[in-house]
Amino acid sequence: MSDFDEPVDHLAMQAERALESGELAKAEQLYAEVARRRPERADAHLGLARIALQQGRPADALKALPNALRADPQLLAAYELLALLGRHGGVGDMAIEWLEFGARQLPREPRLFAWLVHLYASEGRTEDLTMCLEHFGRLSGLTRRRAAILFTRDAALPEDLKSRIAIAAGF
Repeated sequence: MSDFDEPVDHLAMQAERALESGELAKAEQLYAEVARRRPERADAHLGLARIALQQGRPADALKALPNALRADPQLLAAYELLALLGRHGGVGDMAIEWLEFGARQLPREPRLFAWLVHLYASEGRTEDLTMCLEHFGRLSGLTRRRAAILFTRDAALPEDLKSRIAIAAGF
């Protein structure tokens, strides 16, 4: 019996173990087979995206992540990777589009709105940023201004983004 005659769940478990142990080529082959057999399995697409990012192939990750979200619109790990790519990979508009989709799926998930705050600030979308700060604040029990203070205290956030967030909050 070859690896590809095995049940899909077993292949997915093997892929995860291979990924965890750093066997990226094996993990990619296994996840690709799972995705081929069961395209509705979000874990396979997410695994392919994680591997692509580890191998420095963000374009391939960007192809896999939407497939993961089509399979499971509530998969926070996929939104998190998209936010990361949006902030550091120059694909802010695409990341925003998918995170806004996620915000419609999970309107009470503050992490989605936190990621959107960063992306809206990066893209200079002041009106969206203001509304997002407001919503994030409501979810977190904060005013819009207090929410902005929370973001502007992030030492890793560039000064120009801190300034945009402060302005959007009305400072």
